[in-house]
Amino acid sequence: MLVGQVNVTFKAPEVGELELLHTELRAGGSWAPASCVARHRVAVIIPFRDRQPHLRALLAILHPMLQRQLLHYTVFVVEQVRVYRVAQLN
Repeated sequence: MLVGQVNVTFKAPEVGELELLHTELRAGGSWAPASCVARHRVAVIIPFRDRQPHLRALLAILHPMLQRQLLHYTVFVVEQVRVYRVAQLN
């Protein structure tokens, strides 16, 4: 149940600030409500490449929103890499 307002700011907190704001997270970006058994388990997959401030701003908003819904969730940040293909000579 989502109750009340969610404070949304587009200020990207530093990594250390995020860690202090979300001490309730388990290693690996997982959280489950302690007061009940979650009805749903959610995987959030975030494709990432060279946008550190955007990722930090998203996580600052996403964690409180998912926790207020009492979801058992894990956030996966998947780094994209550029693939360079070399032309084959016959």
